[in-house]
Amino acid sequence: MGVGPIEIFVLNVESRVLHQLTDDRSFNVRPSWSGDGRWIYYCSNKSGTRQIWKIPVEGGNARQLTKGGGFEAVEVPGGKILWYTRAWTAKPGLWRVSVDGGEEVPVLDSVPSSYWAMTDNGIYYVDFSAVPEGAPKPLKFFSFEKREVAQVATIEKVQFTDEAGFSASRDGRWVSWRQLDRSESNIMLIDNFR
Repeated sequence: MGVGPIEIFVLNVESRVLHQLTDDRSFNVRPSWSGDGRWIYYCSNKSGTRQIWKIPVEGGNARQLTKGGGFEAVEVPGGKILWYTRAWTAKPGLWRVSVDGGEEVPVLDSVPSSYWAMTDNGIYYVDFSAVPEGAPKPLKFFSFEKREVAQVATIEKVQFTDEAGFSASRDGRWVSWRQLDRSESNIMLIDNFR
């Protein structure tokens, strides 16, 4: 069973008015706000492949920003660059592009979709690339200023899924993630049913 079309809505909390932004019967997912609150970035397959788009919050036409694939996008503080991941493509990892579109530049090849978060000073991510399944995973930090990656911690129980479950505070002091501590099932028997 596949996921059907997903549309994006904005709720004005003061007026309690719900406004539908997308209406293209596409797979529109993983929205994020622009720093100035005027745009929403999101992944859509309305062009035939999953790409990053932006749409004005007040409504209007959406604009495609990537052509080589895109899944999750976050605007860098300052509002000129968009960082994004490419899921399910030949060249995954973390990429960047202007908020107006243009050249798509690879940044890091080991950043997975759903397990990265932007802060004011850089990006935290879980590196699943060189670690066996079930082993602790390194938590890494890419510094915007130094353009370097450093391991900052190890996460004992984290499993890779395509569902969102990782975030960091803007100041970079806190990182949170979703983790499965225990999974159980039971074997059941129906006795004397004949």
